[in-house]
Amino acid sequence: MKIKPMGTRVTVDVKKKEKKTDSGIILAQSSRRVSTQGKVLLIGDAVDIKVTVGDTVIFSPNAGVSVKDGDLEVIILDEEHILAVKEEE
Repeated sequence: MKIKPMGTRVTVDVKKKEKKTDSGIILAQSSRRVSTQGKVLLIGDAVDIKVTVGDTVIFSPNAGVSVKDGDLEVIILDEEHILAVKEEE
C-alpha cells in the first residue's frame, strides 16, 4: 500500500457486506447497509494511537474518506471515529 495515514488517522480495509440474505434473496445496492467494520492496515504517526495494525474495529457509519489504491479500496478515518475494537474469541 502506498498511502500512509497522518497523525491519528488509520487506514481500514472495510469488511464487505453480503449481497444475499440467509434465505438466498439478493439485495439491491440501495437496500444494503454500509459496513462499519474492518481491519486496520496502517496507522498514522501520532504517539498515542490506541489501535494496532491487524485490529478489527467498528467505526461510525459514513466516517472517513474512501480511497482506492490499486485493487484495494480502503477508508482513511480519524481514530476518534472508531467506536470499538473487536476482541478475538
